Amino acid sequence: MKVKRYILLILLGAVIGGIMGISSDWIDFKRWMNTNQFATPSFIMWMTLIFSALILLLTLILAKVQHEAIRYKKQFSSHMGGEQTDQIERKANIKFLTASVIVYGQYVLSFISLLLLVIGGADSEGLLIGMIPFLLVSVPAVMLGVFQNRFDARMPKLGEANYVEKSMQIMDEGERHITIVSMFKVYHFNISLLFLGILILVWISIVGNYNQAPGIIVLIILFGYNVFGYLWKVSRFYRE
Repeated sequence: MKVKRYILLILLGAVIGGIMGISSDWIDFKRWMNTNQFATPSFIMWMTLIFSALILLLTLILAKVQHEAIRYKKQFSSHMGGEQTDQIERKANIKFLTASVIVYGQYVLSFISLLLLVIGGADSEGLLIGMIPFLLVSVPAVMLGVFQNRFDARMPKLGEANYVEKSMQIMDEGERHITIVSMFKVYHFNISLLFLGILILVWISIVGNYNQAPGIIVLIILFGYNVFGYLWKVSRFYRE
């Protein structure tokens, strides 16, 4: 089954590569971007208002979720054991994770708004206005950092040195195992995405007549940092 899956992935890559090769003669990203200048001042204003309202709404929901998480945490601390205690702890942890999901969802919304500005060909003045949703996310981001320490006093404070290491130390064996496995899977997935992103931007630059050198440089730096940074940290373990 693994061999068949590997062969299917190779065939899928060949099909995608063939489509990209065939379309290379008529795709001109630079011309396409220049003909889609829809980021007018009114569009930017309405887009900023809509995304800002969504982010503010999610911030209110975040405050409610954080309040419920702390309430469940206090209830858990007041119980000494039993099935009810496990249920309360589970609810508290779910609310804790939900708070992080909301904040990162707000970041995604702000990135989408910036992407629309780029696709629409906004000028520098429009970019300043369109940055408002992204700047608003700084409020819930700080709320999340403060909330984590309130939820668990053992958690390192916002901006504290060695934040990741200290966060891992307070986890029990099961939580640490889940976290490490998840991070390892995400690490390899991110490496694959960075690899694919570099190839796509190179293809767009050469075939699509749209220079993406700054983006390629950033992705190469991120790729090298992730790969060699991980290998360096692992090698330190064996050298000590």
